[in-house]
Amino acid sequence: MKSSSRRGFTLMELAVALSVIGAFIGGVWVAAGASRENSHYRQAMDNVTLAVDAVRAAYMGQSAIVGGANMVVPALVSRAALPPNMVRQSGATCSYTNCLDSPWGGAAAGGTMAICSWTYGADKHCATAGAASNQYFGVEYSGLNNNSCIEVAENISTSAPAGLVDVFINDTDMGALGALPPSSVNALAKCNSGAGANTVDFVYALRLSGS
Repeated sequence: MKSSSRRGFTLMELAVALSVIGAFIGGVWVAAGASRENSHYRQAMDNVTLAVDAVRAAYMGQSAIVGGANMVVPALVSRAALPPNMVRQSGATCSYTNCLDSPWGGAAAGGTMAICSWTYGADKHCATAGAASNQYFGVEYSGLNNNSCIEVAENISTSAPAGLVDVFINDTDMGALGALPPSSVNALAKCNSGAGANTVDFVYALRLSGS
């Protein structure tokens, strides 16, 4: 009577099997990351549209935004004009009355999204925006990685609401470098501050022409 024996996997076969499994898991991880990033971009575009509409509604009938640059967000929050998941309440992680956060999140003391009055021709980002009476306002995303910065600058500039007058990337006036939205070449050249260090500002007119 013959005895039967079972041959186990060789080291080579195990290595091949593990490589296949690793490649599969890696592919799933990359696809999930890309899907998550696309979701962030779509939400970022929606948030800019929401912010622009909220500011114009809050200051309807007014020719300018009066008061400090950081007073715009509290005015919008008091009107419940912004969704709760965008607003971070004041406290240990928020240095203002209210902080806003981008879809990428973060714990920056000033938030990772800002809406401020804007002195056109002088301001470069919301953190330094002046307190004068302004006919313009800015919507800012900060703490962006290089790739996120490029995508935000190009895509939102293309699809955001009417009345966009300028875009700043890391304090550089992109309108001065060419037509808006920023070209891929210009966005790539300026979104270079590294992981979590890029800022993009979209500058809008408070009143649309003819309104």
